[in-house]
Amino acid sequence: MSIFVCPVFFISILGGFKALNPFGAFECWPRHKKLFSPGSIRVCYGKAITAEQAKNMGDEKLAELLTDTLRQMQTKSRVKQGKKPFDY
Repeated sequence: MSIFVCPVFFISILGGFKALNPFGAFECWPRHKKLFSPGSIRVCYGKAITAEQAKNMGDEKLAELLTDTLRQMQTKSRVKQGKKPFDY
């Protein structure tokens, strides 16, 4: 299963804005299909991470925080939609 990560997510973190990530986009329009399927796409907003915080964390710790945060956001979003959460 691929996870679609919006480039805006990373730009917003580096700029010190709130983090966001769309969920459901891949299910509505997977890369291997020519046309999209009806469905819903949710955009979730996470806690802001400043550029200074990102610099102080280091690459591995920042990657771990982002991965954990995205997975938690995705799980909450899927549960709200009545879908089964992914098991990583």
